[in-house]
Amino acid sequence: MGEIADSLIDGEFDYITGEYIGPGCGYPRTRIVQRKSENLSWKKVTDYLERSGFKKHRHPELVKLFGVPYSGGSPLRNACFSILKDFDRFKKFVNRLKELEDESKAN
Repeated sequence: MGEIADSLIDGEFDYITGEYIGPGCGYPRTRIVQRKSENLSWKKVTDYLERSGFKKHRHPELVKLFGVPYSGGSPLRNACFSILKDFDRFKKFVNRLKELEDESKAN
């Protein structure tokens, strides 16, 4: 591909208007419309789960167990946005689950 095409793909240029936006971020972007997927605040939930010792394959199970709706095109992301509304309660929930799992492994 050409240099301009690579810059569009990397997000250096607006993919709708062609204007320079700034240094690339690794994906195409625009200033006209903010896509939902650009809001990465939901990753705070999955990052916390990983730091707490829960592997990625368990994240959907834990989110469902917490009781938030798990549906839509990106169910994990949607559930994480719901969790962010009461993140402190979720952290307590995760910590308690971890304690229970550690106790059951010790016995």
